This record gives sequence, structure tokens and C-alpha cells, in this order.
Amino acid sequence: MRKLKPLIIFLFLILLAGKGYCENLDVKDELKKKIDSLFVLACGGLEKYRDQAQPAESTLVKMGERAVPFLLEKLTTQSAREKWTLIRILGKIGEPATIPVIERLDSENKDEVKLAIRILGEIKDNRAVKPLIGLINKEDYN
Repeated sequence: MRKLKPLIIFLFLILLAGKGYCENLDVKDELKKKIDSLFVLACGGLEKYRDQAQPAESTLVKMGERAVPFLLEKLTTQSAREKWTLIRILGKIGEPATIPVIERLDSENKDEVKLAIRILGEIKDNRAVKPLIGLINKEDYN
């Protein structure tokens, strides 16, 4: 039985690869790497990358909805430069980012919620009004 279990797992992975699931993971990993690299450049923190900051930011904005999940992973950053970069990029992406950012308002991390509030203020989508009103009476966010 012990020898059979790894064989079954191996065959299952081969089946997934045949169906294209593993290829999907590779594409997702590549997209994440590209977005992470562009984000580092967009933050423009290092002098040698300053001239690349605006083009990188523009590229992320053009990627739009595809970039949003990977950018939202960065909401826990403590870097002011990264926070402002997220606010600018997600604000310019606009409507496609609204619902994913609204979902972050339920986070346990207060800093993440505060940054999500700032981003929603930049996006200016009416769908964010009701969820934001729900935070008015919470001491940390008023």
C-alpha cells in the first residue's frame, strides 16, 4: 500500500500535466515574476532604476485586471514608496480592481485595510461606498 500511494500521486500529476494544468501554473508563475519585477522598477527606489519607473508603472496599468491579484499581495508592505506606488497603479487600473480591493476590507491586518481604503478612494468607484460606510464606526478606520 505504501508503494502504491506515490505511484497514484505520480500518475495523477501526469494526468494533470496532460490536461494542461501544470502549464497553467507555469504561466501564472511567469506572470507573477514579471509583475514583481515591474513593481520593483515602478517603485523607483534605486537611483539606477529611476528612468524605468514610469514605463514600468504604465506597463502594469496596461496589464490591468491580470496584474491586480499579484499587486494585492503587496498590500501588507510597510514601505511608504511601495504603498504610494500601489495607490497610483491600482487607482489607474480603476474599475477592474474595485471588487478585489473591496474584498481586502475584511482583512485582519489593519495596515492592509487602511491601504485598501486609500486605493478605493483613488479609484472612485461607487460600488465601494457601502463597504466603506461599514467601516465608519470602527475606531481604526474613521
